[in-house]
Amino acid sequence: VAYYFLIGLYSRFGLNISWIWPAIGAVLIAAGLLTRAPLPQWLRWVWRAVLAAGLALAVFLEALVISGMGATAPAGMDYLVVLGANVYATGPSPALTHRVEAVAACLDAHPDAIIIASGGKGDDEPISEAQCIRDELVKRGVDPARIVLEERSTNTRENIAYSKEIIGDDDLPVPDGQPGEIVVTTLGVEGMPLLRFRTGDIASKITDRCQCGRYSYRLTPLIGRKNNMIKLKGTTLYPPAINDVLDNTDYVANYVIEVSTNNAGTDDVKVKIGLRDGYTDAVVKELKDSFRSRIRVAPEVVVLPVEEIQRINFPAKSRKPIKFIDLRAKH
Repeated sequence: VAYYFLIGLYSRFGLNISWIWPAIGAVLIAAGLLTRAPLPQWLRWVWRAVLAAGLALAVFLEALVISGMGATAPAGMDYLVVLGANVYATGPSPALTHRVEAVAACLDAHPDAIIIASGGKGDDEPISEAQCIRDELVKRGVDPARIVLEERSTNTRENIAYSKEIIGDDDLPVPDGQPGEIVVTTLGVEGMPLLRFRTGDIASKITDRCQCGRYSYRLTPLIGRKNNMIKLKGTTLYPPAINDVLDNTDYVANYVIEVSTNNAGTDDVKVKIGLRDGYTDAVVKELKDSFRSRIRVAPEVVVLPVEEIQRINFPAKSRKPIKFIDLRAKH
């Protein structure tokens, strides 16, 4: 309980996790009272064992916290995330000031890192925690172009989730020539409200010399949409790759691609095709071989009447043909 008031005075009672200390104090007080109650001997031993296990767990967790306070990140990090804390009318809380000073002190070891200031605005705060972090870093000589604001989060879980959205799925840009999501950014332009816009389109960056003689960066034609990415038997592919095989197969009159999630939680792909006159189901093996040679895997192929595929392609009130149906659960 005394420790709760100690850290409370330091942080002005702005740390949400500090409630755990009076809770532990209440448990210890209850333990002391129970030892004086007329309880059976076996129940006393059970209570003591539970209490000892709880105290051991608390000491272990606190040791992890203390050891983490002195940990240093490897040099050359791409992103540094600063978690928010209370902001008062007079400025940042001591806890937030400590975090700002910690990240400012390690910038020399991470000269190219982007700083993500993470924290929304509470009802009793004059500005968002992210904005306060940015202002304090700029006061310490940090280039504002290096700081990205994340102002939606209201707790630590959201701090991490929303910061990860800014960083990306794997935390790193893809190498030149590798497929990745196209991200539009104006981080180097002052006075622009747009920081990053994730298009959802997948393409690759070309850095080789163009036939025209220029070396300017270029993008390949779009490979597909990120939300439509398929993981089939360990291979990553996009619907346009399947479309390309089917569109260049003479005996396929029409088709529709269905993607679903199986019981194992992985993607299943079923290609429903209608055949031109004169062809039979015997061409399914040939089509699967064509898939394997072009995209390395063969989805399930089902032959249906052309009229049935036509109804799927053109449902009521649809002006554009539907050739891809995603039945996977969206998270």
